[in-house]
Amino acid sequence: MKHRQISSELGLELKEHSIDEIEKISKKLGVHPISALVALYLKEEQGVSVQTLLQRIKSDLDSDSDSSSDT
Repeated sequence: MKHRQISSELGLELKEHSIDEIEKISKKLGVHPISALVALYLKEEQGVSVQTLLQRIKSDLDSDSDSSSDT
């Protein structure tokens, strides 16, 4: 699975990377920085699938856009 390869390349735990570092590593790997973040979260949250995490992200973002349109 590609997310395991990405998290392996990143090497360290999520908390040990700055956004700038993740962007640099992502560019080197040829992936979007959010893909790298998702890979790291999948590594930390064992047992969570890519689909589950992406559904959660979509739900969070959809909720945010719904609430901002109410203002």
